Amino acid sequence: MKNRYTITIKRGENVLTFPAKTHAEVADKINDAVGYCMVSRAVVVNWLTRGIKSNKYDFIDITAHYL
Repeated sequence: MKNRYTITIKRGENVLTFPAKTHAEVADKINDAVGYCMVSRAVVVNWLTRGIKSNKYDFIDITAHYL
């Protein structure tokens, strides 16, 4: 399975970029990067399907790569 998502997390001047294959993997990688359970799979699904997220998550960007 190919990577379908690219996660970009901006923390100050640091920019972290991770590939992911599933919604669950997106949530896991975000939580690992920030160091605590910040988002769930349901939150990630809502971000991707609705295209809307709270302003408190502006430092996280998820790009979907569809074939």
